[in-house]
Amino acid sequence: MLECPSFSKAMDNDATPCKYYCDHCMAWIQPVMEAAGLHVAYDIESRTEPHCVFRVYKDSDKAQIHAKQAKLPADPYKLFLIDKNED
Repeated sequence: MLECPSFSKAMDNDATPCKYYCDHCMAWIQPVMEAAGLHVAYDIESRTEPHCVFRVYKDSDKAQIHAKQAKLPADPYKLFLIDKNED
């Protein structure tokens, strides 16, 4: 995605987005893709820039290869483990 509309809007607000804001995409998109028999490779690339690389494959092996090459892979379930005192 060249410019994420969601993260761009969050950055333009008075409130600062959560450090793991971009991980929420994978949290809802991955189960939908898997239900359709597809596999996702997602590279956030940066937690401060509103863009990412999101690839969808029919072949799970190809998705895993690209996921391993990600600079900053999504970890959506980390959202549930964040200490409430953490920024």
